[in-house]
Amino acid sequence: VDQATINGGGTVTVTAADKKLPSLSILKRDAQTKEVIPGTVFEIKGIHYGYHNDVTTGADGKAVLSNIPVDSYEVIEKSVPDPYVVGDEPMQTIYLGPGEDRELIFDNRKQPLLTIAKMDADTNDIIPGTVFTIEGVSNDYRNDVTTGADGRAVLSNIPVDSYEVIEKSVPDPYVVADEP
Repeated sequence: VDQATINGGGTVTVTAADKKLPSLSILKRDAQTKEVIPGTVFEIKGIHYGYHNDVTTGADGKAVLSNIPVDSYEVIEKSVPDPYVVGDEPMQTIYLGPGEDRELIFDNRKQPLLTIAKMDADTNDIIPGTVFTIEGVSNDYRNDVTTGADGRAVLSNIPVDSYEVIEKSVPDPYVVADEP
């Protein structure tokens, strides 16, 4: 404002434009099918100003935070419902500026499922009652399983790894192969 405007009785108009606080949408989905995954828990931490909140994805696979402070955020996947596993990179960082509506997408895979089937080498008939030992190659996982009436043993919720499957025993009249 200059002195002439003040002395001349002029009017000074000041305008301030406000922007809305930002919002963040987190989408959780299956990495292969792209189907949404409800019930996933995320932790949201403001990097500079101390904001902290935990949210859970709804039936639409989304968690929405509205009117949060302008800041940079760490969004950390804390837990995911079975049969999924938390991904190798469970954290994403994002800056939310004034008026921004942003979305982060977290894709995850299902937990491994291992099915062992035992069949007669000549007739392909199923063989129930066969015992196998499953050992993790680079972890300490170890489990003994027995094939059921369908000749299968199924292991779910096993850690991601490589496994050695060893045939331990088989019911009569069969014998354990030379390469078990």
